[in-house]
Amino acid sequence: MERDTGTSNFQSSFVVWEDGTIALRFDYDYAVRRLNAYENSGVQPEDARTGRCRKEWERYTMRVSNGEIFPRRGWECVLGRLRSYERFRLTPEQWMEKYGTGD
Repeated sequence: MERDTGTSNFQSSFVVWEDGTIALRFDYDYAVRRLNAYENSGVQPEDARTGRCRKEWERYTMRVSNGEIFPRRGWECVLGRLRSYERFRLTPEQWMEKYGTGD
């Protein structure tokens, strides 16, 4: 499994086994909700340390009027972006505090 670097409260959504295979620790619906929480920061993972804040970027999740969260793209895109956020080893709340604009 992935090595824990000691970042408090962070637990990756992914498990990387010794043979290199990757599995989800939780179910896909949880992964979609977690990605939505990261995307709510208004900052993409590739912009995190640049100070850049794009006004136009494609979210891979959406929240509908009744509060439910759905993916807007295929599972490869959703899990790929989630993995990009999680490489920083921050929870969505920590991400928002460190990089978020709240847009």
